[in-house]
Amino acid sequence: MTDSPLQAYSANQKKPKKKKLVGALFLAIAIQVALVFTTIFVVVLVPTEKEDPQFTAKKTIYLPQRKLEHKMAVAEFQQAAKSPMQMEKIQVSRMTPSQLPQLPEVPPMDFSPQPPDTVSPVGSTLFGSAGIGGMMQGLVGESSSISFLGIEDSASRVLIVVDVSASVVEAMTEANMPVTEIKNETIRLIRELNANTLFGIIQHSRQYQTFQSSLIPATANNKEAAIRWMNQEFRTSGTLRGLKYEGEDGVGAVLEAAFDMEPEVIFLLSDGSYQRTSPGGRGYQNLSWNELEDRIKDRQSQLAEEARIHTIGFAVDPEDAKGFSRLAKKNNGKYRSFD
Repeated sequence: MTDSPLQAYSANQKKPKKKKLVGALFLAIAIQVALVFTTIFVVVLVPTEKEDPQFTAKKTIYLPQRKLEHKMAVAEFQQAAKSPMQMEKIQVSRMTPSQLPQLPEVPPMDFSPQPPDTVSPVGSTLFGSAGIGGMMQGLVGESSSISFLGIEDSASRVLIVVDVSASVVEAMTEANMPVTEIKNETIRLIRELNANTLFGIIQHSRQYQTFQSSLIPATANNKEAAIRWMNQEFRTSGTLRGLKYEGEDGVGAVLEAAFDMEPEVIFLLSDGSYQRTSPGGRGYQNLSWNELEDRIKDRQSQLAEEARIHTIGFAVDPEDAKGFSRLAKKNNGKYRSFD
């Protein structure tokens, strides 16, 4: 039996469609294979550039432990500042004693310039006119209890004025008080002075000579210097050549020099008979007690506090004894006579 024309046409139409499906399948597979190779080439065969490693950290470092410790310290400080300090109350178990304990003894000051071993008239003048000697004029010392040839006093500025003329040396011997004993008594007085007591020595006939031209502290060094001066320079022979006061000699000139030292106490030793060189330099004349008293009164008025003048006489005649005693009385001093 043969096919009809319609069936033959349908069979011819189905054969080409089967070929198209097979071709499409192969095309799809080829495309996928191409995609796979492309991917492998891009991912595997083409390497990427590697970047260097970098270290990064946060800007704020958080330290919880140290922050906690700081907060605790601040809180403790604030707590201490707010709470006031507790102080125990002072309780008295018994009354304090009414008398205070005695103060310890303070050693005396021992400051002074070093004096020269020997004193010349020129050196004494220079020492007293400037520098340390000038400053000593206004220096206030410490009082010492004084006992000299039977006269007792207390003073901070002491001056001893001794007449060593020939007549006085003879009068001292006559009164059983030789001039060497006067020297020893003067040395004893110097040794007993307090360190801050100011002292001076003048020996005279008509002219005079001073240990220093101003009063100086009685320090150990100054005492030793004064004792050396007494042993080496103090006249016992009845003769003395020394200074004049503005061209004048005699006891009036000597007392002018004495008052320049501004003493508090003066011990004046003599036989009570005073002479001076006459005007023109020829001969001698007696100095009256009235004139001497007037000169002393004038110089006393120039002092801040008048000096006490103690007079000590040796074999003094009755008239001079009255003048010597009156001179001491008018100047708040004492008179002692050795006959």
